[in-house]
Amino acid sequence: LSGWMMLALIPSLLIGELVTWGWVALRGPRHLWAKTLAMLWVFRHILELCPVRHATQALRRIPDGPVLRQHLPAPPIAAVATGLAARIATWVIVPLAIMAGMLALGLLDAVQRVSSVAESQVGSSLRVVMLEDQEQ
Repeated sequence: LSGWMMLALIPSLLIGELVTWGWVALRGPRHLWAKTLAMLWVFRHILELCPVRHATQALRRIPDGPVLRQHLPAPPIAAVATGLAARIATWVIVPLAIMAGMLALGLLDAVQRVSSVAESQVGSSLRVVMLEDQEQ
């Protein structure tokens, strides 16, 4: 994902982390410890992961929009959990996740509009410069 899209997804990513931590907490200390170790590993290796992420992003052929529009903004909590905690999480988290997803897609649309306007202005400026060069 582009840097702008990563920023736009921060609310959705935080909600995803909240759901994940809630799920592992319900599963017990062993799962909490495993999640903690996984997060620590990522933080310890962040400097190694960033260049690899950039190299992967350079290979992408599909822009952010089509990829993100294929994903559900809300986690399917009922598919992995039942009981009171799952119902509460569904009532609270799902609406927040939907709003965060709508925000991210709205920001994506805005960034795409701004970049398309900028590209058209740059293209127009280049054509003017080329025409002026040809006249001389």
